[in-house]
Amino acid sequence: MDAPRAADANLEAKTGRGRARRSPATIAGAAVVLGDAGAKGRGVFALRPFRAGDLIERVPVLVLPAADWQHLRETRLMEYAFCWGKRREQAAIALGFGSFYNHAESPNAETIEQPPENAIDFVALRDIAAGEEITIDYTGADTTREVWFDVRR
Repeated sequence: MDAPRAADANLEAKTGRGRARRSPATIAGAAVVLGDAGAKGRGVFALRPFRAGDLIERVPVLVLPAADWQHLRETRLMEYAFCWGKRREQAAIALGFGSFYNHAESPNAETIEQPPENAIDFVALRDIAAGEEITIDYTGADTTREVWFDVRR
């Protein structure tokens, strides 16, 4: 069986929801899968249920110095960068599926930075069903900032 069909079979076996909308990308042993999120492009979906407070995944980040923001703004990587550091002056690129979590005004997960490990934890804010898209709030839980793009649902 080729890799995309094997991933579809894995998703169906774990979620009971049938074939994914597009062949998903998986990481061996992962509890999440990258799949088609419709108008939002790609997104991260649960392969199993999560309870509120569960660690969904921890992803490593590449931390870039503040001076690199100007270079990021000139590339598509800007769309995937996280603010990093105590004063939010650095940039971080999340590896694995970390940069593919979509924004939601009422997200079902949050990010918790782990600076000593150069990692980000994605943690469930509420129960999440297998097959459900996992979303985060790009503006941060403690802000009322607007997002810099049109929100697609």
